[in-house]
Amino acid sequence: MRMPLWGGRIGLAKGLIRTLAAVSRAVTLHRGRVRALVNCDGMRPEELYSACRMLDDAGVRLVQGGSWRGDRTGLSQIEVMRQALPRAVQLKWTNPVRSVEVMLICIAEGVGRFNADVTTLLAAADRRSHLAPLMVPVPTLDYERRTRPNAGPQTHPTF
Repeated sequence: MRMPLWGGRIGLAKGLIRTLAAVSRAVTLHRGRVRALVNCDGMRPEELYSACRMLDDAGVRLVQGGSWRGDRTGLSQIEVMRQALPRAVQLKWTNPVRSVEVMLICIAEGVGRFNADVTTLLAAADRRSHLAPLMVPVPTLDYERRTRPNAGPQTHPTF
């Protein structure tokens, strides 16, 4: 079931969150899971963080960042979403992943699902693996994060 949570309207979304919670309770009885799509257009980091916390509280088990209709969701927005969501909630990035390196960074950040051309990515991974082993990087050791993990929305001055 897809129910878009439109960016920038957290106050209006509370009814939707109640509906998602009811749907989640109902489908959980039948081993189903609820997926929510968050269109991040125009959302401030603290709004995005709050929306993801509400989705988790409602029992959503997969949150998709971005849609095909709006602006693409950036990696910095995905970072905020991952910080807000517990690891038990899967995170999908709708923005097409075009390189193995970006995909590996996303995996390091806790993104579990992607949109990508699988054949192209596998071919790129094969080429790259001949240069060096493919490894998921370690945040803060292999690359610098733009945000601090689990620090909440107040730590996002780079947006």
